[in-house]
Amino acid sequence: MKKLFFAYLLLSCFTCFAQQNKIKEILAQPNKFVNTYQIDNRNYTTLMLSMAYGSSSIINSNDLRKINIDLIKRIDLVYTAFPIGNFNELTEKRLQSLYNSNPALFANAKIEWNLVAQNNCQDVDGAKLLYHGYVIYYIDPNKKPANIADINYIKERFKNPNNTDFSKFTFKDSSVLKALNRNTEWNKILVVADVTGSMSPYIAQLLIWYRLNTKKDKIIQWVFFNDGDFKTEDQKKLGSTGGIYSTNSDSFEVVLALTLETMMNGNGGDAAENDVEALIKGLELCPECEDIVLIADNNSPVRDLSLAKSVGKPIKIILCGSQSGVNVQFLDLAIDTKGSIHTIEEDLQNLVELSEGQILKIGKQTFKVVDGKMVAVKGM
Repeated sequence: MKKLFFAYLLLSCFTCFAQQNKIKEILAQPNKFVNTYQIDNRNYTTLMLSMAYGSSSIINSNDLRKINIDLIKRIDLVYTAFPIGNFNELTEKRLQSLYNSNPALFANAKIEWNLVAQNNCQDVDGAKLLYHGYVIYYIDPNKKPANIADINYIKERFKNPNNTDFSKFTFKDSSVLKALNRNTEWNKILVVADVTGSMSPYIAQLLIWYRLNTKKDKIIQWVFFNDGDFKTEDQKKLGSTGGIYSTNSDSFEVVLALTLETMMNGNGGDAAENDVEALIKGLELCPECEDIVLIADNNSPVRDLSLAKSVGKPIKIILCGSQSGVNVQFLDLAIDTKGSIHTIEEDLQNLVELSEGQILKIGKQTFKVVDGKMVAVKGM
């Protein structure tokens, strides 16, 4: 009994130490500065635990009982950047106050923490008018996300997962199906797919191809990305934007469920997407994958193109929505990774072999290699 008690005591001490370390980790984060804090309610419900200016006491402490740790996506600790100086001492007291009330919050590694300082005040009276305290964000399972039409598009086409007759489904742009059906030699595939915005018809093509492909072992790793799980643009950091989901299952039902989960949890928000971050994550999960296929939105900028050199393997980029012209960023991504571009009509291989000044024609477009990058050229 004494041994069990001692073991329990050790475990408790270790847990307490880890949770206290979490406070230090949060304090080490850089402040996010805003003018006046605005609630982000795109796909969330919120719980606010208020504090007075300069205080670490939670005013509405009765609301602490409403906390549901399993549903929390992120917690913002909001205060004012007045007077100008170091806020760590008061911030630590505020964190400690919440810890004392609910230490389990600090043990949940899935919760994202943010320190948000408001600078829309010039004096104490102005600072007191701004919000101070915690804003706890929950993913609301009953709230329809902005991309509900895209989610329903996928659900409708695969409401019977055993269906193999997709003849009634037509696509204005069948780039994904055409590219996959042309390149039958691809094997041990890592698929990295953008599921944001208008990508649902292309994701449907990917799933149809997989459903009809009898060799399920051709794809050995799946990665879907939504560019940050409803993060605001200022929260999206190069290389760590997030919203990346993966599975190595060969079950169609599992892949379909993961597709829908990724779409439910984020929709990009701004125009740019974290293609390269998702590629890097996929290769970390599957270094043995041989053919790396990116299902990319031609009409979205690549948020993290500067990271392309660290990918380390050739990327086969299937461009979706390129009828009116190829996005030059994806040509650069293909060159930087010694990869290729695949449109509805053609496969552009060996792009890295293009020499300085060489001309490349794609449909009605003309590109020229300038300083190792592709540049669109008019009038040629």
